[in-house]
Amino acid sequence: MTDVVWRPEHDPSIRPPLEEGAVYRPDILQVIDNAIDGLRGDLRKLSLDIHDHPELRFEEKYAHEAYTAFMESQGFVVTKHYILPTAWVATYTHGQGGRVLGVNSEMDALPGIGHACGHNLIGISGVAVACAAKAAMEQFGIDGKVILLGTPAEEGGFGKVRLFEKGAYEEMDMCLMWAISCPGIKYIRKTLRN
Repeated sequence: MTDVVWRPEHDPSIRPPLEEGAVYRPDILQVIDNAIDGLRGDLRKLSLDIHDHPELRFEEKYAHEAYTAFMESQGFVVTKHYILPTAWVATYTHGQGGRVLGVNSEMDALPGIGHACGHNLIGISGVAVACAAKAAMEQFGIDGKVILLGTPAEEGGFGKVRLFEKGAYEEMDMCLMWAISCPGIKYIRKTLRN
């Protein structure tokens, strides 16, 4: 297997190949899977803890403390109260240079229904991605940086917009977030008919 990783600056007119050893690296995916599997119990505990303490936009104090404590325990450098009172950032740098991966973790709940919006799941998904990226960077000597943003006030408070306007995303080459989605109206109709 080759150690070549395709990058856009190599030749932006060529799409990356999806063969093993080029962009597709099963060895890296295995490290990512192992890292997340190793944290499975802790991530579940964190998710349930956040779920049991729903907080509305800009009131995410419990979530702020829980997430920042967890990220510190994982070896990230944490800045509490980052730009916004309940926002936070956790960073991990490996080597010098490289790409900067951004990840979002939402935290707020909805009035009267708590985390029915799933932000406890979105939040831990961001944590899992950041921790898995860190593990892969360490295992394979990949230079770069992971920036995990704790983004408050997504339900009506424009938390990410406010963070963006104040420069929180400027250093990132890309930013990821996992969101819960509905299986779609076709699935719902089929389920209702059966």
